[in-house]
Amino acid sequence: MQSTSNIDTDAGDPGTVSGAHRRAGGFGMPDAAVDKIVASLNAEPVPPADPLVALLLETAGGLGMLEHYRTTHGGAGEA
Repeated sequence: MQSTSNIDTDAGDPGTVSGAHRRAGGFGMPDAAVDKIVASLNAEPVPPADPLVALLLETAGGLGMLEHYRTTHGGAGEA
């Protein structure tokens, strides 16, 4: 199991928190504040994947999100 959330700030990956996503999300927060939140989330341990979450993502057709979820949660959570 991966020990931290490792939220990526790469603007090219749709499954990450990036500068583009922050602007698109309309947070209305300064980038420094969002960067602090991302750093805090990166320091938190990631729980094991939940099979129900995997099933819901698969059922909804969110295969990219499902792949990202399984990758960031140790690959568990088989539906």
